[in-house]
Amino acid sequence: ISCFDLQYDKTKNVVSSRTAYTYHQFNQFLKTVTIPCVWIGVLSLTWEMITSMFRCACVSGFLRRFWGMVQWSVFAAASASLFAVSLVPFTF
Repeated sequence: ISCFDLQYDKTKNVVSSRTAYTYHQFNQFLKTVTIPCVWIGVLSLTWEMITSMFRCACVSGFLRRFWGMVQWSVFAAASASLFAVSLVPFTF
């Protein structure tokens, strides 16, 4: 209500809104929230990679386990690379 200046007009039965913050306030909010969100993403990706690695390692049979680990390596490298590339805009 306070950030978007929500107002209710009873005569027209309409809700109106507008942004009630400045560009500087919005940028400050983004700077505050971005770093924790990136770390949540890093921890989530790490957790998923570790659990999937253990699932691949628990498969019976050497060839199935080896093929599962090869697939895990490819997909883990691809997902880590895509995550790293997505962070490039935040480095400047």
